[in-house]
Amino acid sequence: MERKVFFGIGAQYLNGTDPTIQIAALVYHGQAPDPSKPISIDLRRSPVGAANGDCKWAEIEVDDRGLRHDQTPLVLSVRDAQGHYDPPPEGYLTTTVGDPVTKDGEVLGAIYLEHGFFDKNKTAIFTDGNAKWPPASFDEYELTTVAYSKNLAENPIKAGLRFVGMKAYLLDQRGSLVKVLLRWAPAGQWKGPFWLDLADVNDCDPDPKNLKDPTDPLNKHEYVGSGVRSGAILIRMERLSALYSGSQTARGPKLPIGSG
Repeated sequence: MERKVFFGIGAQYLNGTDPTIQIAALVYHGQAPDPSKPISIDLRRSPVGAANGDCKWAEIEVDDRGLRHDQTPLVLSVRDAQGHYDPPPEGYLTTTVGDPVTKDGEVLGAIYLEHGFFDKNKTAIFTDGNAKWPPASFDEYELTTVAYSKNLAENPIKAGLRFVGMKAYLLDQRGSLVKVLLRWAPAGQWKGPFWLDLADVNDCDPDPKNLKDPTDPLNKHEYVGSGVRSGAILIRMERLSALYSGSQTARGPKLPIGSG
């Protein structure tokens, strides 16, 4: 298994020109950015960048914007005077901070750092005693994204696939099929119900733990469908993007009408 796990934090763009920028971490609500402790990030060092040949897989530092339901990369469009995107991005955005001069980045927003890169920059991320990650209202996996390399030898089933961590509440289970409510961050609202197949890579990561690597941060979580009512679920990024954008009705299992 060859994959990258990313942790999401708040951030403020400080300076730099796409693709290399400097950001200040904003870990808790109301935190003031500290320009004296910048984090330098090459936005090309992402899963999309690796797929395009802009970096090697081992060099990835940051997750990108994410994928639309049709598997094309998400982009941020130009904002109007009220700060709204026109048109709004279609899907579930991950990293949003970037160089605002390129019209494809926010000054304030989210950035998902590769967990090893996150650990290397802890001094700059946790700049004061109030900084805590994950924030009190989140479970760690809700601020986590996952990307698998396109190495077929390492990832014969999940090569190139992307997943997003969500908090799920189990309503019903029929084999690998689960009927769940999903906590829609950042508002914290529960939405659904949705039928998902835990064994289908088009819906979920069927094997979220990497037991070959005891240091993998996803090993410590409890996952819905494995005996817990409320816990983590890793949903295929394009699938979640479709649910967010409303471009696709959440599909259900092939059951008689009225029984699902």
